[in-house]
Amino acid sequence: QISGDVELVISINKALTEDVDVFAATYYQNRLFGVLNKEILAGQTGEYKIPLTIESDMKIDSLTGFIWSKNLVPIAKKDF
Repeated sequence: QISGDVELVISINKALTEDVDVFAATYYQNRLFGVLNKEILAGQTGEYKIPLTIESDMKIDSLTGFIWSKNLVPIAKKDF
């Protein structure tokens, strides 16, 4: 079970050629619990952090990060 303060960290080593959306999806027993997102603009590089605060009464057992292009094409997925 995941609890407390968590950060999803996205490292971009090569400048983006298009705007993207990064999503952090939280799950409990394979059901979607919540989603946070951050937009990253074309040309950007570096490290981006999406902070998640998981309250003590929230039950989260997995976290998945997604990167999608603006025309809704999935670019990357990572399970944590």
